[in-house]
Amino acid sequence: SDSGEKVQLSQPDDAEVEGGRHWIRVDRIVYGDGSHPQDFPAGFDPWPTEADGKGPSLHRIDPAGYGNDPANWQAGPPSPGRSN
Repeated sequence: SDSGEKVQLSQPDDAEVEGGRHWIRVDRIVYGDGSHPQDFPAGFDPWPTEADGKGPSLHRIDPAGYGNDPANWQAGPPSPGRSN
């Protein structure tokens, strides 16, 4: 429904002697579509409302910036492979 989701990027840590492996979170984004003020302490959903599955999609402004900051995202044309 494009109303919100979580995306997490992780990279493998060194393997343990027993063969197990831990993963290190590199970035995590929990986003919304701008229409869920009840989910935010301030009562305002800061995500761009234009990216609501009906056209524009979310695009990161600064790839090196903090991913879970709504100010680092903007609504823009859908990425290739996405149909409206």
